[in-house]
Amino acid sequence: MRNVELDGGYIGAHAGVAPGSYVLLAVSDTGHGMDAATLGQIFEPFFTTKGPGKGTGLGLATVYGIVKQSGGHIWVYSEVWARDELQDLPAAGGRAGGGAGGRPGPVATGDGDGAARGGR
Repeated sequence: MRNVELDGGYIGAHAGVAPGSYVLLAVSDTGHGMDAATLGQIFEPFFTTKGPGKGTGLGLATVYGIVKQSGGHIWVYSEVWARDELQDLPAAGGRAGGGAGGRPGPVATGDGDGAARGGR
């Protein structure tokens, strides 16, 4: 987790992002990756790639809602048979590790299938 300043280069490649200060939280896993069709649905409520009874499909939908409600941006990169990377950019209200008003910022986690970890 670290503080970042998003400028025209990032903004040009990621529609809907405003320039400014953000806290970057990057998470990656060791899963088998996602194809374009799966990637296009990952933030939909109740969408899951797990079998019946193995997941609710609410994890990433909840993270997406929290990040957007906080004025942030979330971006996911994935390829089939490559690791996934999720970047959570909540609007900075201070320094890395804290949200607006000193409250904790959003936290993104893996879904339990891989070893999720914070990245740089």
